[in-house]
Amino acid sequence: MAWLIEKQDCTRIEPAEYGWVRYFWHLTVLHTLLLFIVLRAGFRIYGREHVPAKNKAYIITSNHSSYMDSPLLGAVTWPRPIAYLAKMELFDKPLSRWLYRTLGSIAVNREKIDVSSVRSVKNLLKHTDWLLGIFPEGTRSQDGELQEAKKGVAYFAKSNQVPIVPVGISNPKLSAEKQGPYIAVVGAPIFPDNEDLDTLADHVAQSIAALKVQADAKRLALLSKKR
Repeated sequence: MAWLIEKQDCTRIEPAEYGWVRYFWHLTVLHTLLLFIVLRAGFRIYGREHVPAKNKAYIITSNHSSYMDSPLLGAVTWPRPIAYLAKMELFDKPLSRWLYRTLGSIAVNREKIDVSSVRSVKNLLKHTDWLLGIFPEGTRSQDGELQEAKKGVAYFAKSNQVPIVPVGISNPKLSAEKQGPYIAVVGAPIFPDNEDLDTLADHVAQSIAALKVQADAKRLALLSKKR
Protein backbone atom coordinates (compact mmCIF):
# COMPACT_ATOMS: atom_id res chain seq x y z
CA MET A 1 0.00 0.00 0.00
CA ALA A 2 1.20 3.52 -0.82
CA TRP A 3 1.07 4.77 2.77
CA LEU A 4 3.31 1.93 3.91
CA ILE A 5 6.07 2.90 1.50
CA GLU A 6 9.07 4.52 3.14
CA LYS A 7 9.63 8.18 2.30
CA GLN A 8 12.97 7.53 0.63
CA ASP A 9 11.37 4.92 -1.65
CA CYS A 10 9.08 7.56 -3.18
CA THR A 11 11.90 8.55 -5.52
CA ARG A 12 11.59 5.11 -7.12
CA ILE A 13 8.59 4.18 -9.21
CA GLU A 14 8.51 1.56 -11.95
CA PRO A 15 6.73 1.81 -15.34
CA ALA A 16 4.45 -1.11 -14.42
CA GLU A 17 3.03 1.00 -11.60
CA TYR A 18 1.55 3.49 -14.08
CA GLY A 19 -1.37 1.21 -14.92
CA TRP A 20 -5.13 1.57 -15.04
CA VAL A 21 -5.59 1.86 -11.28
CA ARG A 22 -3.29 4.86 -11.00
CA TYR A 23 -4.77 6.32 -14.19
CA PHE A 24 -8.27 5.98 -12.67
CA TRP A 25 -7.27 7.81 -9.49
CA HIS A 26 -5.50 10.47 -11.52
CA LEU A 27 -8.59 11.15 -13.62
CA THR A 28 -10.88 11.08 -10.59
CA VAL A 29 -8.87 13.73 -8.77
CA LEU A 30 -8.35 15.74 -11.97
CA HIS A 31 -12.05 15.90 -12.80
CA THR A 32 -12.98 16.72 -9.22
CA LEU A 33 -10.56 19.65 -9.14
CA LEU A 34 -11.60 20.85 -12.60
CA LEU A 35 -15.24 20.81 -11.50
CA PHE A 36 -14.23 22.88 -8.48
CA ILE A 37 -12.49 25.38 -10.78
CA VAL A 38 -15.50 25.60 -13.09
CA LEU A 39 -17.88 26.21 -10.20
CA ARG A 40 -15.51 28.70 -8.59
CA ALA A 41 -14.30 30.77 -11.52
CA GLY A 42 -14.16 28.81 -14.78
CA PHE A 43 -11.14 28.31 -17.00
CA ARG A 44 -10.03 28.70 -20.60
CA ILE A 45 -7.12 27.21 -22.51
CA TYR A 46 -5.40 28.80 -25.50
CA GLY A 47 -2.74 27.33 -27.77
CA ARG A 48 -3.54 23.64 -27.47
CA GLU A 49 -2.34 23.28 -31.06
CA HIS A 50 1.18 23.41 -29.62
CA VAL A 51 0.67 20.20 -27.64
CA PRO A 52 2.74 17.41 -29.29
CA ALA A 53 1.22 14.31 -30.87
CA LYS A 54 -0.33 11.69 -28.61
CA ASN A 55 2.58 9.25 -28.91
CA LYS A 56 5.31 11.80 -28.17
CA ALA A 57 7.05 12.10 -24.81
CA TYR A 58 7.49 15.61 -23.47
CA ILE A 59 7.72 17.67 -20.29
CA ILE A 60 5.01 20.19 -19.48
CA THR A 61 5.89 23.15 -17.30
CA SER A 62 4.36 26.39 -16.06
CA ASN A 63 4.44 29.11 -13.43
CA HIS A 64 3.06 27.97 -10.08
CA SER A 65 0.81 29.98 -7.77
CA SER A 66 -2.02 27.64 -6.82
CA TYR A 67 -3.07 24.05 -6.25
CA MET A 68 -5.28 24.63 -9.30
CA ASP A 69 -2.25 24.72 -11.63
CA SER A 70 -1.95 20.92 -11.77
CA PRO A 71 -5.54 20.25 -12.91
CA LEU A 72 -5.26 23.09 -15.44
CA LEU A 73 -2.20 21.45 -16.98
CA GLY A 74 -4.10 18.16 -16.86
CA ALA A 75 -6.81 19.77 -18.99
CA VAL A 76 -4.13 20.96 -21.43
CA THR A 77 -2.69 17.46 -21.94
CA TRP A 78 -5.98 15.52 -21.72
CA PRO A 79 -6.39 12.58 -22.12
CA ARG A 80 -2.73 11.90 -21.28
CA PRO A 81 -1.98 11.97 -17.54
CA ILE A 82 0.86 13.87 -15.90
CA ALA A 83 3.25 12.59 -13.24
CA TYR A 84 4.69 15.53 -11.32
CA LEU A 85 8.02 15.96 -9.66
CA ALA A 86 7.23 16.82 -6.04
CA LYS A 87 9.54 18.02 -3.31
CA MET A 88 10.55 15.34 -0.83
CA GLU A 89 8.98 17.26 2.06
CA LEU A 90 5.50 16.57 0.65
CA PHE A 91 6.06 12.89 1.39
CA ASP A 92 6.78 13.41 5.11
CA LYS A 93 3.33 12.39 6.37
CA PRO A 94 1.68 9.04 5.55
CA LEU A 95 -1.54 10.62 4.18
CA SER A 96 0.18 13.05 1.83
CA ARG A 97 2.63 10.30 0.87
CA TRP A 98 -0.31 8.09 -0.11
CA LEU A 99 -1.95 10.90 -2.11
CA TYR A 100 1.09 11.96 -4.10
CA ARG A 101 2.23 8.39 -4.66
CA THR A 102 -1.24 7.33 -5.81
CA LEU A 103 -1.28 10.19 -8.31
CA GLY A 104 2.06 9.05 -9.73
CA SER A 105 4.24 11.84 -8.34
CA ILE A 106 7.99 11.29 -8.08
CA ALA A 107 9.73 12.63 -4.98
CA VAL A 108 12.83 14.73 -5.60
CA ASN A 109 15.46 16.36 -3.48
CA ARG A 110 15.42 20.06 -4.39
CA GLU A 111 19.03 20.51 -3.31
CA LYS A 112 20.49 17.79 -5.53
CA ILE A 113 19.33 15.36 -8.20
CA ASP A 114 19.47 11.76 -6.99
CA VAL A 115 19.91 8.63 -9.09
CA SER A 116 16.53 7.11 -8.16
CA SER A 117 14.58 10.16 -9.35
CA VAL A 118 16.58 10.32 -12.57
CA ARG A 119 15.90 6.65 -13.30
CA SER A 120 12.20 6.97 -12.49
CA VAL A 121 11.82 9.94 -14.84
CA LYS A 122 13.65 8.13 -17.63
CA ASN A 123 11.45 5.06 -17.25
CA LEU A 124 8.31 7.21 -17.15
CA LEU A 125 9.11 9.05 -20.37
CA LYS A 126 10.49 6.03 -22.23
CA HIS A 127 8.15 3.23 -21.21
CA THR A 128 4.77 4.81 -20.38
CA ASP A 129 2.24 7.14 -21.97
CA TRP A 130 2.43 9.48 -18.97
CA LEU A 131 3.97 12.92 -19.25
CA LEU A 132 6.31 14.61 -16.82
CA GLY A 133 5.14 17.81 -15.12
CA ILE A 134 7.61 20.22 -13.49
CA PHE A 135 7.11 23.64 -11.91
CA PRO A 136 10.53 25.30 -12.41
CA GLU A 137 10.05 27.67 -9.46
CA GLY A 138 10.03 24.68 -7.12
CA THR A 139 7.26 26.06 -4.91
CA ARG A 140 4.10 28.17 -5.16
CA SER A 141 4.35 31.93 -5.52
CA GLN A 142 2.30 33.64 -2.83
CA ASP A 143 1.70 36.84 -4.82
CA GLY A 144 1.61 35.49 -8.37
CA GLU A 145 4.96 37.02 -9.29
CA LEU A 146 7.41 34.68 -10.97
CA GLN A 147 10.20 33.36 -8.76
CA GLU A 148 13.69 32.27 -9.75
CA ALA A 149 13.49 29.12 -11.85
CA LYS A 150 15.57 26.07 -11.04
CA LYS A 151 17.38 23.98 -13.65
CA GLY A 152 15.53 20.68 -13.11
CA VAL A 153 13.29 20.99 -16.16
CA ALA A 154 16.31 21.73 -18.37
CA TYR A 155 18.27 18.82 -16.90
CA PHE A 156 15.51 16.26 -17.42
CA ALA A 157 14.73 17.53 -20.93
CA LYS A 158 18.38 17.29 -22.03
CA SER A 159 19.09 13.97 -20.33
CA ASN A 160 16.02 12.37 -21.95
CA GLN A 161 16.08 14.39 -25.19
CA VAL A 162 12.42 15.37 -25.00
CA PRO A 163 10.84 18.77 -25.72
CA ILE A 164 9.48 21.12 -23.08
CA VAL A 165 5.99 22.57 -23.49
CA PRO A 166 5.77 25.90 -21.60
CA VAL A 167 2.48 27.20 -20.23
CA GLY A 168 1.61 30.56 -18.70
CA ILE A 169 -1.22 30.57 -16.16
CA SER A 170 -3.20 33.60 -14.98
CA ASN A 171 -4.62 33.12 -11.49
CA PRO A 172 -7.59 35.48 -10.94
CA LYS A 173 -7.42 35.08 -7.17
CA LEU A 174 -4.00 36.79 -7.10
CA SER A 175 -4.95 39.60 -9.48
CA ALA A 176 -5.96 43.13 -8.55
CA GLU A 177 -9.47 42.48 -9.88
CA LYS A 178 -9.94 39.13 -8.07
CA GLN A 179 -12.24 38.20 -10.95
CA GLY A 180 -12.35 36.24 -14.16
CA PRO A 181 -11.52 32.68 -15.13
CA TYR A 182 -8.24 30.86 -14.79
CA ILE A 183 -6.40 31.20 -18.10
CA ALA A 184 -3.73 28.88 -19.48
CA VAL A 185 -1.77 29.82 -22.61
CA VAL A 186 0.31 27.06 -24.20
CA GLY A 187 3.49 27.96 -26.04
CA ALA A 188 5.45 26.24 -28.79
CA PRO A 189 7.62 23.29 -27.68
CA ILE A 190 11.20 24.08 -26.72
CA PHE A 191 13.73 21.51 -27.91
CA PRO A 192 16.88 20.96 -25.82
CA ASP A 193 19.16 20.45 -28.83
CA ASN A 194 22.25 22.63 -28.55
CA GLU A 195 21.60 24.77 -25.49
CA ASP A 196 23.52 24.24 -22.27
CA LEU A 197 21.61 23.83 -18.99
CA ASP A 198 21.76 27.49 -17.97
CA THR A 199 20.70 28.76 -21.38
CA LEU A 200 17.88 26.24 -21.68
CA ALA A 201 16.61 26.98 -18.16
CA ASP A 202 16.59 30.71 -18.95
CA HIS A 203 14.84 30.05 -22.26
CA VAL A 204 12.08 28.13 -20.49
CA ALA A 205 11.69 30.76 -17.76
CA GLN A 206 11.46 33.57 -20.30
CA SER A 207 8.88 31.65 -22.34
CA ILE A 208 6.72 31.03 -19.28
CA ALA A 209 6.97 34.70 -18.28
CA ALA A 210 5.87 35.84 -21.75
CA LEU A 211 2.99 33.34 -21.82
CA LYS A 212 1.83 34.48 -18.37
CA VAL A 213 1.68 38.06 -19.68
CA GLN A 214 -0.52 36.81 -22.53
CA ALA A 215 -2.70 34.86 -20.09
CA ASP A 216 -3.17 37.92 -17.85
CA ALA A 217 -4.09 40.03 -20.89
CA LYS A 218 -6.65 37.49 -22.10
CA ARG A 219 -8.25 37.34 -18.66
CA LEU A 220 -8.54 41.15 -18.52
CA ALA A 221 -9.97 41.20 -22.05
CA LEU A 222 -12.65 38.73 -21.03
CA LEU A 223 -13.49 40.85 -17.98
CA SER A 224 -13.82 44.00 -20.08
CA LYS A 225 -16.27 42.28 -22.43
CA LYS A 226 -18.56 41.49 -19.51
CA ARG A 227 -18.73 45.11 -18.39
